Amino acid sequence: MAGVVVLTGCGEHAPRGVPEVDPDGALVDRAAAELDELVALVAAAGATRPLRRVLAPFEALHRAHRAVLPAGSPSDAPPRVTGTADEDFRLVLRREEQARARFARWALAAESGPLARLLASMSAGIAAHVAAAPAGVPR
Repeated sequence: MAGVVVLTGCGEHAPRGVPEVDPDGALVDRAAAELDELVALVAAAGATRPLRRVLAPFEALHRAHRAVLPAGSPSDAPPRVTGTADEDFRLVLRREEQARARFARWALAAESGPLARLLASMSAGIAAHVAAAPAGVPR
């Protein structure tokens, strides 16, 4: 829980005897779940040879982002990647763009400045990776 205290800046100003309420706790949980889902999707899609090299940077990015958030319980539902390499690649890029937009919205909604900056940075990192991705699956 110390990670949340650092991220949100809560803790030392709470009156004694009053339980600490983290206004951004649900936001942190949603961000962690989003990253867990992205890691699972990218890992599943990257298990195929044509996508392994192109998706490895996305997986590394999401794992690095996830490492700075508190541990949570990952989703039990495995991602569905049953298309061709081209279809799975397009699926991943669509999902990355959805995540980028979510992190940007969450950054604006965060009450904590450090958390807002962290979420905005995550959004920007995803945007940079999508922009650097090839137009199609390398052959």
